[in-house]
Amino acid sequence: MLITFSGLDGSGKSTQAERLKFYLQHQNYKVKLLHLTRWTWVNRIGERLFRPKPDQPVSMAVKKAQSKWRWPRLAIMAVDLVRFWLLWLYLKFRGQILICDRYFYDLGVQAIYAQVMPFPLAAIYWRLMPRPTLAFWLEVQPDIARQREGEHGENYYRIKNSLYRQVATRQSELYAIPAASVVEAEARIITHVQQYITPMSKS
Repeated sequence: MLITFSGLDGSGKSTQAERLKFYLQHQNYKVKLLHLTRWTWVNRIGERLFRPKPDQPVSMAVKKAQSKWRWPRLAIMAVDLVRFWLLWLYLKFRGQILICDRYFYDLGVQAIYAQVMPFPLAAIYWRLMPRPTLAFWLEVQPDIARQREGEHGENYYRIKNSLYRQVATRQSELYAIPAASVVEAEARIITHVQQYITPMSKS
């Protein structure tokens, strides 16, 4: 069983992923929680090469370097996709539930935002990923997300929120979880999850 959480920075993905892991473990299921962006090679390499210092604008040199790195980045994204397939098949064979804090939806949105890939290519990218059993998109207003995180400017949250909405309309498997309190959002998520875990055998 593969469960994923997507959405803007500050939407509550990590919180809900941790809560769901705790809930499922309490039900005696074997669970692995994976923070996908930290796991992928493309983000590890990108952070080392291009992450600007705090309060420092991205220089033109960095922007040019990012542009030149486009094709290698796409190639590494493809490698990460294969790596994830292998990991998922291994965990599935072992009967584990995999929860992903962020998923390939988020990686695609970031790549579109960074102008690394156009939307049609991202759509192909999403077709190649393992299809989640449950995929949650946590909605949040851009201004609220910015208040919670504050790492980026207003346009970042506004543009990415628009991109997530476009993805949600095209990816029918995404369950939208409306902005709510942590407890209310958790209740909605667990209600969906219970429909899938009831017939499964426990560890």
